[in-house]
Amino acid sequence: MPNKSYRMKLKVLTPLFIGGGNESNLSRTNYIFDEKASVVYILDEAKFIKFLFTKKLLDEYAHYVQTNSSDKKSNFNNLHLSKWLTRNGLKNFSLISSYQIKIEKDQDLNDLNDISCFIKNGLKKPYIPGSSIKGSLRSLIIGEFIKSQMTKDQNLKKYWDSLEYNFIDYFTDYVKYMKNQNKKKDKKIIKEKEKNINQQLSKMNNFINSQTPQIKFEKKVNNSLADAFRGIMISDSFPLKNEDLFITRSLRLSTYKKNGKHLKKLPLYIEYLKPGTEAEFLLTLNHDLLGKSGMKDPLTLINRAIQIQEQNIPALCGEKVFHPLAKEENINYFYSYDAEIKPNLVLGGQTGFNHKTLIYHISSNSLNITRSILEKSFPKHQHLVLDKKTSPRTLKLAFYEGKHYVTGMCRLELLEEVKI
Repeated sequence: MPNKSYRMKLKVLTPLFIGGGNESNLSRTNYIFDEKASVVYILDEAKFIKFLFTKKLLDEYAHYVQTNSSDKKSNFNNLHLSKWLTRNGLKNFSLISSYQIKIEKDQDLNDLNDISCFIKNGLKKPYIPGSSIKGSLRSLIIGEFIKSQMTKDQNLKKYWDSLEYNFIDYFTDYVKYMKNQNKKKDKKIIKEKEKNINQQLSKMNNFINSQTPQIKFEKKVNNSLADAFRGIMISDSFPLKNEDLFITRSLRLSTYKKNGKHLKKLPLYIEYLKPGTEAEFLLTLNHDLLGKSGMKDPLTLINRAIQIQEQNIPALCGEKVFHPLAKEENINYFYSYDAEIKPNLVLGGQTGFNHKTLIYHISSNSLNITRSILEKSFPKHQHLVLDKKTSPRTLKLAFYEGKHYVTGMCRLELLEEVKI
């Protein structure tokens, strides 16, 4: 059967962030903040260098950068580039910028420092990578596939439950040993306990891989060649407009109070896509490969996966735990800018651990498994002690046009088949 292609439309319902790596992070020497207008100008390097050369400011700018690009944790009191430029006779910042973005006004901007920027193409235009959508769909489809297999075969379910039980048992034993102040720690014992934990995690990963749809070949091939999802290809979106972006502070709603508050305002500023932005993609299905893996009706699988995700999103976001905390802070948060449109896909960064793992799809003990894994990865954060009702214990929010939103909420729709 020949490949078939379909148009897909993605509607951004809440602030969406997809990062472009470390090179897309801007320090305050790489952007211009106009405080009065609440606008950030992104430098056009060629125009800026021409300005410095013409005004004979190259040496003075080098001194400015050296002074304002320290390795200190706090850079808050250093001079913003806008003030340096104004002092040197430039007031029309658009003359040396590639584009400008509004920054949300209803927040204290005294700690505006580095900005994490949305991913852009070679022409400096934002876009949504097809790999982001495919990765999210892949997790949903695999989660539902394994759940279905466990329902049909109770032995599979029992085996997975035993892996979870052993992991928690080994990890709890390790934590108790490490916290026991009365015993001198034996490096060999510690190494053995860590080995047991890692073996259990490896077994859990191997189980998930063994239950993931695989392309059947006559000869044994490596996992990447046998991956059934090779048969699903999603293009990058068409370029979006820079006007579709805005900047706001990253917020955390936490079950753990700090300074008497559940809502934490981080000194981290992010360039998000605005709610209401729409993007189109091309979905191509290789039915020959998919058929060999047992995924004979991939469109039904995709539609079913996003329908189930639509129902699961409130629980994945810990709604029962975080809504009462939001009321304590006199705020409300939303999953969509339009109450009539519900999200069925969660994309990008700043969305949290729950949306990046299969645990909440296939585990009957997701709270203990999650906080144990997080405790192992980030022991200083005390997940075992503090993640009592939900894990992780924070919900990531962003403020836009007077409302707080859970980040990364989108609506995916499959449109008509297209002939290529």
